[in-house]
Amino acid sequence: MAPIEKEEEIHAIVDDLSVRLGQLGDGWLTASEKAPKYFEFTPIELYAFTERLKLAEPTISETNTSADLSNTVDFLSRVKNLKIRGSRGYVRSSNIVCNSLSLSLHHCKNLLSLWVADFDVSRIEGISHLRKSLRRLVIHYSMSRIRDFFVKEELSVADFEDSWESLEEADFSFNHLEEIDDSIRSLKALVRLNVSQNRLTSIGSTLQHLPRLSYLDLSKNNIASVSGWSQLLGQISVLKIANNSIKSLEGIAKLYSLEVLDASDNQLDTIESVIFIGNLPCLEVLNLKGNKVRKVVEYRTRILEAFEERAGLVTLDGQPGDAHEKDTIAVRLALKKAKEEKEMVDRERKEKIERSVRYISNCEGSDTSPYGSFRNNL
Repeated sequence: MAPIEKEEEIHAIVDDLSVRLGQLGDGWLTASEKAPKYFEFTPIELYAFTERLKLAEPTISETNTSADLSNTVDFLSRVKNLKIRGSRGYVRSSNIVCNSLSLSLHHCKNLLSLWVADFDVSRIEGISHLRKSLRRLVIHYSMSRIRDFFVKEELSVADFEDSWESLEEADFSFNHLEEIDDSIRSLKALVRLNVSQNRLTSIGSTLQHLPRLSYLDLSKNNIASVSGWSQLLGQISVLKIANNSIKSLEGIAKLYSLEVLDASDNQLDTIESVIFIGNLPCLEVLNLKGNKVRKVVEYRTRILEAFEERAGLVTLDGQPGDAHEKDTIAVRLALKKAKEEKEMVDRERKEKIERSVRYISNCEGSDTSPYGSFRNNL
């Protein structure tokens, strides 16, 4: 059993919480059905609730009958959008460090969205039942490894591969992630992934196991190369790689589903480092702001020209091609086409001449040719 002073603190926190939820909880939940919102709890509140459940005591306080523990149990079992907001230091004026507490979400039976900020997610327990219901997960300033939240025991990743069957959106921005580890493979239903504002140097090889992933934000990391990404991100339609150190877009030249690409604030300094993506058939929005390539003469015209007939459908740096750019591109494409047609005609003429020469040569060397027979008769 916990020390008396600890039990008193637990009772005080939970009793206050239960009174508030008893008075206002139903109204909050009813209103949230029409206008969804997150209900915010602190780690100390959820920790105290978790510890209170362990005490062999009646659910109703002896000193305050309004403080019924079942109010909190009922609210947590019904709430759909929950936010846990911690802190980076001590809890109020106490000597309790927020991230040293452990808490359980065991009673949150109907959660659709969970948001954790400034709290070590490895301290969160009782999440196994969320694997079938949770649709959106936001974790900020709370982890250095993705597996800290998803893998709570020393089990192989294979045991978790099909676990999170409803999770469609994950926002892990503003953390200390250095890699996208294998635990991400358990998110088979994931459509949107935000891992911006981290310490990533690559995307690894695990994202290829997310067949529905179409939105990926990797902005503000430490990525220098996109080599091989076409084989790893086949279904991506929106890719954000702004504020990295990328020098070439060649590695994403075969992302044929890509519609939006934000490559602003990188180290793209030549037209040649960009035009690889001119063959992408669905690309409509391209952002290259903050790159040295924008200082190249006729930058916009030359980049849009890489898309050839689709040039008029592409918005570059927030603006579609203007009339002058479109006219210039049309003339250049016409000249290019005329040149290619001339080269094709010349090539066909050359091939025809070469075939004729070979035919004559073969005839001269054949015993059945009239010339060969005449020479033999001589």
